[in-house]
Amino acid sequence: MRSMLAVTLLLAACGRTEPHAQPMQPATLCQAVMGTPQVKELAVWPSGTCLDITYDAGAAEHAQSLYAALLEWASAPGTWLCFNPPMEGAPAARGVHVRGGGAPQLALVTLDYRGRELLRSEVVFSDDFTLTHGVYLHEAGKLLGFQRTSDVESVLNAWTPDDVLPMLSEADLQSVAAVYPACR
Repeated sequence: MRSMLAVTLLLAACGRTEPHAQPMQPATLCQAVMGTPQVKELAVWPSGTCLDITYDAGAAEHAQSLYAALLEWASAPGTWLCFNPPMEGAPAARGVHVRGGGAPQLALVTLDYRGRELLRSEVVFSDDFTLTHGVYLHEAGKLLGFQRTSDVESVLNAWTPDDVLPMLSEADLQSVAAVYPACR
């Protein structure tokens, strides 16, 4: 009885409500839910606790705007992603660090990863430009390990600030849910 309850709870957590005649493995259940990412990913954050967002003095506004963009990515149905509110301070061991002022372009993203596992990331935003929400969505996608994918519509495909989509595309949302599934 206890194992049937656990299978039913697992099925419900992954979007299934009816039990199968033969219990499926969790990876098989989630595969049906997650699908395949449409936007290419370079590396991914390992599941676990919420990611920290830290920032240098003077970069609070950029950190708040980036936080809003990261929350939008994390709002895709079926993803585990979560972020702690931005805090001024040194880079965290697991998370995103925001700096301001020194980028020769709109923003410069640095990813620290081993294999395909993201360890930490940093973004430096230029203070010489007025950045739109679409630019923050673009940079947030890169900080999540995604990259330009020309054969689908994605906020990541912009070459200039004028090309940036103002909101996440269906491909972006489907991809974040596939790469960061809540159930495994």
